[in-house]
Amino acid sequence: WLKTQRLLFSARWLGALSYAGSGLAVECWGYPHHLSAFAWVPWIFASSQRLLEKPGLGRFGLLAGCLSLQLLAGYPIFVFYTWISILFWVLSQKPGRKCRVALGTALVFSFLAASLQWLPFLEFLLDARRGGWWKEFPYFTRPVEYLTLFRPDILGLPASNLYRGTPANFAFNLYFGIVPLGVLLAGCLFLKRRHPWGWTGAAVGLLLWMGGGHIPFWGIFHLKWLEWLEPSKAAPVFLFCAATAAATVFARFQREGAAPGRAWLATAAGLFWVLDLLLVPFQVVRSVPNPYLTAQWKEKSSAIADLAGGGRILSLTPGPAYYSGENALEDSLLAPVESLMANANAVAGIRSPSFYLSIYPLELENLMKYTGEGFPYQGDLLDVAGVRLFLLPQPLPSPKYRVVGKSGDRYLNLNPGASGDMRFVPDGTALPSRSDVLNLLARPGSGWRDRVYLEQGPAGFASLAPLQRPRRAPSARGFTREGSGRASFQGDFRQPGYLVFNENCLPGWHAWMDGRPSPILRAYGLFMAVAVEAGSHQVDFRYEPTTFRLGLFISLLALALFFMGLLKALPALGHDRRRREET
Repeated sequence: WLKTQRLLFSARWLGALSYAGSGLAVECWGYPHHLSAFAWVPWIFASSQRLLEKPGLGRFGLLAGCLSLQLLAGYPIFVFYTWISILFWVLSQKPGRKCRVALGTALVFSFLAASLQWLPFLEFLLDARRGGWWKEFPYFTRPVEYLTLFRPDILGLPASNLYRGTPANFAFNLYFGIVPLGVLLAGCLFLKRRHPWGWTGAAVGLLLWMGGGHIPFWGIFHLKWLEWLEPSKAAPVFLFCAATAAATVFARFQREGAAPGRAWLATAAGLFWVLDLLLVPFQVVRSVPNPYLTAQWKEKSSAIADLAGGGRILSLTPGPAYYSGENALEDSLLAPVESLMANANAVAGIRSPSFYLSIYPLELENLMKYTGEGFPYQGDLLDVAGVRLFLLPQPLPSPKYRVVGKSGDRYLNLNPGASGDMRFVPDGTALPSRSDVLNLLARPGSGWRDRVYLEQGPAGFASLAPLQRPRRAPSARGFTREGSGRASFQGDFRQPGYLVFNENCLPGWHAWMDGRPSPILRAYGLFMAVAVEAGSHQVDFRYEPTTFRLGLFISLLALALFFMGLLKALPALGHDRRRREET
């Protein structure tokens, strides 16, 4: 990208280090889904620049490929900010009609080529929610926090409960180097007209956008309908603009410093720049013990999972994300019990009520609201949800629970009668709405063990349509689960009834009975059930969204059209090449 800007080699090299070696990039080492979208930003700008310079099929394919790969990286909000910035930048270049058409076609083509990714995601997103959408990051809103640019731990250990700074600043997110920042500011003072005000202004504007909620009167622009924009996710584009501006300023200082007696200033600045960036990983990355690699962690997590008997665990005692002090390792070993973050629990095989296929499905909001209503959880809703173990500040007085241990001042309450992952229920009762079902389960004595509650409105039962495609699967006696999106049960049913699967009912799930498609009924307002007849049967549940097949077809069609155009253009390209050689 910086080569397309015709900068000197040293400036290009230092600018690239400022982007790839920034604090945000280093933090993304632990978040590959962030890094995979973050890394494509300069490639997209560079290929756009080449397409604007000379439109052609090869350059069109390069841009469309980069755009498609960023889409396939799977972080839509990063893609949104990248595309918005590309459109504004291209318009500022005042391109001709041919260039505008080529760029627009590349955007559309990349969207079609990546259909196999975004179509299933869109279907999934319509039935899931993340909560707390307006995620403004208050970057360095207090003067004392600017000291973390020099010493990230000056306000305490980052990410610990003793950290005295703004939580968003603990990871040094916006840091791309003290020296590059100084070069950029020096350019504002001395270069004047030759300063890259466009890139600097874009970086400052994005900075205000990300942390503007803490600036007086700026919050009025945070409209409710803009919640999905997540301003904090504009950070990669901010860093891209800032690194571009810093590299451009440095290149111009180099040209001015070519005179005898002044060249050493640019050389010294470059050396300090490299040293400054080499220190970033040591400043940002912390030597925190990894509990997943210790025997104590495995023993602790196995004991917890065995105690829960494969059921889910509910904790109302969240703990800090990281631990410090003499007992750091011991405290971190309790993290699966105390904080119950879905990601960490998946590693240990521990499941919370919110950890289904989707971490934040819309239907589970009712379940999470119920858990916040207080004690003693005498209703049946958590039993149906399979919550077997509770970590609470007090014992549960209901007779169906019993205390099996303590963790510090917290009590481990066991619910032996919680539902399993898959079970047979002989009878079913239809209620008019989901709210009727949940209100019934919120009270004790619902009879959920022998009766499944279904929703039957004017349009019939609430259900997921069967996938009209038979399948053959090897028989597996009993209940088997293959990952988060596959489960099977093979057994003898003495009477007709329902097989209930304790997994969130979301579009994309399909069921087969003995290889034949079967509709999925919404059971208990949250989960899935399939009607079964008496006899020996195998029931298979699979998460196979039909939108993936549709998206795959569109992607293959787009690629076929591109290669057809390429084959059609090859003779013309060869003719042009021969004509140039003759000339």
